[in-house]
Amino acid sequence: KRSEKVGVARELIDRLVSVSSRAQLPQLLLRGFGWTMDALTAGAPTSPRLAGAVQFKTITPSDPNSSPLLALAAAVAQIVRRHVDAPEPEAVPDAATARRQMLDPSGQVTLASLVEWMWRRGIPVIPLHGKGGFCAAVLSTDGRHAVIIKETREHLAYWLFDLAHELGHIALGHVHNEDLVDVDALSPGGRKDNQDAQEEAANRFALELLLGDADSLVREVQREAQGSYLRFKGAVVTVARRANVNAGLLGVVAAYELEDLGEPKDRWGSANNLSAADGSGRVVVREALSRRLAEAVTPELDRLLLQATVLAE
Repeated sequence: KRSEKVGVARELIDRLVSVSSRAQLPQLLLRGFGWTMDALTAGAPTSPRLAGAVQFKTITPSDPNSSPLLALAAAVAQIVRRHVDAPEPEAVPDAATARRQMLDPSGQVTLASLVEWMWRRGIPVIPLHGKGGFCAAVLSTDGRHAVIIKETREHLAYWLFDLAHELGHIALGHVHNEDLVDVDALSPGGRKDNQDAQEEAANRFALELLLGDADSLVREVQREAQGSYLRFKGAVVTVARRANVNAGLLGVVAAYELEDLGEPKDRWGSANNLSAADGSGRVVVREALSRRLAEAVTPELDRLLLQATVLAE
């Protein structure tokens, strides 16, 4: 209950409890969140803030830097850096060039091809459990970036867009040797309440990377639907097949953009059904990391922390 009061969901604490002994749990909480048992017992646990400059992308009024989940993200990023032999980082090209480099044998940019491309460029991609706090982040140390995805929506389309959006921040020079944290859930439709030029630019990068000319594809969906929400799903499938892009992602983008086509629940029901067919995005990102981790992650607290917060199903 005390953990929940400071922003760590019960589900995440349960994961930590499940992998640790009674003696290990206090050490694990200290390793992950910076909490001492004295502070936790007193009901006032605090976590260290991210070191250095941080850009927070948020419309929420609270102080995002106080979230213990950011401390956890920094801890797991450090562990992964120590235990993965990542290549030297390379510059990220423009969206069109990166798209050509990421196309898989089917001719699409898939979540798997995007993740593998980022790892080859020296950018670790780390999935993190835990509700609240933030959605995604680029954490930077000495010019090296790691991307943390903490997406609670399991559908692959959301993971695909989130990761491309964070890559956009890197490619467009929005992060150097500081951290950038997207606090609110990301959406291809942008943020109507917050005209953040960097967020809009990262969105445009992501859509060009994943879909090519996204605006044209949405207009094609609109034409195919002929003003009927009953035709929306079929229109998305037709256009996606013709353009050879992910139908789930195109459905999500079109559901945001075509506000005049039926009710939101009509479009979103169809979009989520299309995306559900692709399976879990977390699984793809987790497996890519698992293949790269050293067989023996030490010390044991590091191994347990990764097991509970990153590698767990």
